Amino acid sequence: MDESRDSDSVIVAQIVGDGTYLFSAPSSVYWLSSRYRIPILTVILNNKGWNAPWVSMQLVHPTGEGSRASNRDLHISFDPSPDYAGIAKAAGGDMVWTGVAETTGDFAATIKEAIQLVKSGRTAVVECKIPGIDPTVG
Repeated sequence: MDESRDSDSVIVAQIVGDGTYLFSAPSSVYWLSSRYRIPILTVILNNKGWNAPWVSMQLVHPTGEGSRASNRDLHISFDPSPDYAGIAKAAGGDMVWTGVAETTGDFAATIKEAIQLVKSGRTAVVECKIPGIDPTVG
């Protein structure tokens, strides 16, 4: 950590995709955050799918059978989306504040509130709904 910075301006933050969030045992993360009073800011980029496998497949087999399949056909769709904020809230209780942003305007206001809450000692989870990659949509 940069010792010249005011410690009040430093926060622990992570920006993760929805697949990373789901597969990282979020219930453990937010229970521990609550149990040990560790404020964390999490921004979840919700594109309704686990697109890392799709991108990898496209790099190796751009014209293969999978290139014409939907995320649902490939079993990497998260549609309908889980309640990401609800997962954190259920595990962390009152220590966890949650917000959802569907537009850039929503995000600007929500992230400001989230940062202030983390600085005050609470954990904040912000779900950002973003467009996904699906070859059958378009």
